[in-house]
Amino acid sequence: MKTKLFQTGIIIFLLTLVAACGGMDEQKANFYEKGRALFEEGEFGRATIEFKNAIQIDPKFAKAYYMLSKTALKEKNYRGAFSLMNKALE
Repeated sequence: MKTKLFQTGIIIFLLTLVAACGGMDEQKANFYEKGRALFEEGEFGRATIEFKNAIQIDPKFAKAYYMLSKTALKEKNYRGAFSLMNKALE
C-alpha cells in the first residue's frame, strides 16, 4: 500500500515538473515579446526589465541579450551594449 502511494506521489511530482518546464518556456517568450513591443514604443527602461526577466528564466537566451544590447545603444550605454552583444554571440 505504501509503495503504491509513494509511486503515485513520484508520478504526480514528475508530471508537475514537466508542466512547469513547459510553462517556463512560454513565460520566457511572453517576457521577450512584451520587451520587443515596449522597445518599439520607445519604452527602453521597461523593455530592459522584460528582457532581463526572460534571461532570468533562460540565461543563454541570445535573442534577449541582443535586444538588451539594442536598448543599451538607445540609452547611449555603449560599453554595456558591447558587453551584451558579446553575450548574445556566445
